[in-house]
Amino acid sequence: MDDVSESPFTSATRRRTSPGISLAENLDRTERHPVLIFGSSAAGKSSLVLSLILGLQTMRDINVSLGDPILDPADPRSKVMHQRAKDTYDRAAYELATGKPVGITIGEPFFIPVDVKPTNSLLEPVKFAFLDGRGEDYQPNEDINADLFRTFKPEIVDVLRSFPHGITVIYVAPYSVGDGHDRDTPSSNFGLLGVMRGYEELRELRRHDSHLFLLTKWDQYATPMDARPLFSDASANDVDRVLRDRYPNSWGTFQALPLEGEAHERRAFMQYSSGYFKDGEYREPPHSFHGTFKRYPRTVMNWLYGNATQYRPGRDNRTTSPRRSLFPDVDVPTAPPRRSLIDLLNHALTAR
Repeated sequence: MDDVSESPFTSATRRRTSPGISLAENLDRTERHPVLIFGSSAAGKSSLVLSLILGLQTMRDINVSLGDPILDPADPRSKVMHQRAKDTYDRAAYELATGKPVGITIGEPFFIPVDVKPTNSLLEPVKFAFLDGRGEDYQPNEDINADLFRTFKPEIVDVLRSFPHGITVIYVAPYSVGDGHDRDTPSSNFGLLGVMRGYEELRELRRHDSHLFLLTKWDQYATPMDARPLFSDASANDVDRVLRDRYPNSWGTFQALPLEGEAHERRAFMQYSSGYFKDGEYREPPHSFHGTFKRYPRTVMNWLYGNATQYRPGRDNRTTSPRRSLFPDVDVPTAPPRRSLIDLLNHALTAR
């Protein structure tokens, strides 16, 4: 008998992405660590990925390159997906590095394979797969006759439901959406809430997953190179205060998201700036502030590298390896404040 109460997230799993080996199986076969990046339109997802790649490219002790196609060449999706990844890796990175606006037109979700090879022989190479996709897919549905939260695309459903090792999930929460300083984040707030509900419903193998709530466009809140040190030296309480104000529902849900094992240690948050932007264009910051801007991508990459080396494909999923760090001079994102479940529920229910 059919289950008439079946959710859109569950029903999406009934649609195959293509014949043959699934995307999750290909990621496992090629030993790539999936990094699922969710956020609304104009949240800064593509800028985040590019800033991470550029941050690695400027490190003399790190070799970074576009990886081999994730899908088997016989798969009809392989050529198109890899071409999108190549365009993003090459052209968009060039545009960002030369100060031009990042103009990326994205259709279906795709993964960008990135190979990271430290020159230090004590640090093992890691292969990532960064998800990129349309922000509209994660925004609440305005159609009152449809479900509020949109269905995940089949590629994402496949990875969440079938990838047998730890994955990383990043929830991109911009201080503001689009240009300017307007408080226009309610849609982004509820969009991330829908993403978390979809993850919770689809993902059963969550014991080794890691989650990051990322407050992006921090430079729009804390002016870079201002006399106040908030941009570079914000405390966890400073970031928590902004998230409680602008992302009350999704931030509260994030802290209560049911995970297995040492859940608190696999949940983190931080503020983030993709670079120094002036008049809408990327600029090279003054030399004295280089370290301040580079610290953000280095911090996130430290965390990603630790996730990938601790719970990586190709190893027994029941065991873990010691957590490794790419950059010992910077820390990793902070674990969120511990609050009681009652406090979290009250906070989400009474949010404006």
